[in-house]
Amino acid sequence: MTAFTDLRDFLQLLETQKQLLRIVDEVSLEPDLAAAGRAINQVAGENSPAIHFTRLKGYQNAEVVMNVHGSWPNLALVLGMPKDSTLNQQFFEFIRRYQQFPGTMQHLNSAPWQEVVVEKEINLFSLLPLFRLNQGDGGFYLDKACIISRDLDDWDNEDVQNVGMYRLQVKDKSRLGIQPVPQHDIAIHIEHAEARGQDLPVVNISNSGYRKEWGGDYKKPGFFARFKAFLSQLVPKIGPFSTLAFHPPTPAVEQIYMHSFNESLDHYRLLLLAQGEGRLLLPNDNLDTGGLTGPAVYRLTDETYANLLGTTSGRPISDALRRDILAYYEDLERGFATKKDPEAWQKVLSELDRLKAMPTAGEPKD
Repeated sequence: MTAFTDLRDFLQLLETQKQLLRIVDEVSLEPDLAAAGRAINQVAGENSPAIHFTRLKGYQNAEVVMNVHGSWPNLALVLGMPKDSTLNQQFFEFIRRYQQFPGTMQHLNSAPWQEVVVEKEINLFSLLPLFRLNQGDGGFYLDKACIISRDLDDWDNEDVQNVGMYRLQVKDKSRLGIQPVPQHDIAIHIEHAEARGQDLPVVNISNSGYRKEWGGDYKKPGFFARFKAFLSQLVPKIGPFSTLAFHPPTPAVEQIYMHSFNESLDHYRLLLLAQGEGRLLLPNDNLDTGGLTGPAVYRLTDETYANLLGTTSGRPISDALRRDILAYYEDLERGFATKKDPEAWQKVLSELDRLKAMPTAGEPKD
């Protein structure tokens, strides 16, 4: 019975058996890895090799290997069999081994997984090259992660299964989500922990912790801001001043806030990744309304375009900005908010005529 010390040991075997393809060119996490994973199976089919990426854009030491046991030859090698073993032979070998479960327990002071242990200041986004495989993935996943847990109600019993493989979703930099079925050993452990009241993670961001995590380069409240805050504490919170009373959010509201905060961070990281790869496309949406606002729909948008016209009047502008302004005022029969001030609307019309006659400055350079 073949036993592999670690993943590197098995990858070496795959390479000697010509079941490992190494990609030494630099690749992007998205969409290169997912595209390569699909392509290798489409080209090689059921005999596809594992694919090993040694250079990832944005990372210095990270590597990714995919399709490690995604073909029948690779599975045969896992079982210690020749890679051309038939499916029937592999099936009965698996049954033979399963009948020997659970085997003999061995206690080790050191194991391969202990080569890298991270217990504090965990940041999954810097530790792991996270990427999405499927178009519909709602986030980053750790596929086939080996999870070890222990039952708090039966802590010293080592004759029960406590190792499982699950698909984990990255919720934020130090939190993973798991969805086991009730029969799974980890689900039983979680249920027992909940009954004990020991499944309550607490997030406490102190001022020093905030500066450590996000830095101290931010605008702090000045004298007048602090003075007004002091006065607000003296004013009785009744009548028209009742809105000044502070009401701590409920635990449910705090959870909603933290979820939205983490979602914003995840989205921002994806935007930074897209910017670094030169594929960032930002929609011209309205952050006040949460969507695209066309002409004569939102008063502040009409006023902003009117101010933009005044600011750029008589100055050469790029073709893109010129097209955007003229497209906004393409239909002058619309009910623009600027029309409520005849003088301001007449100024918009004059500046539009001037813009149409002005030469452009071309596209801005990066």
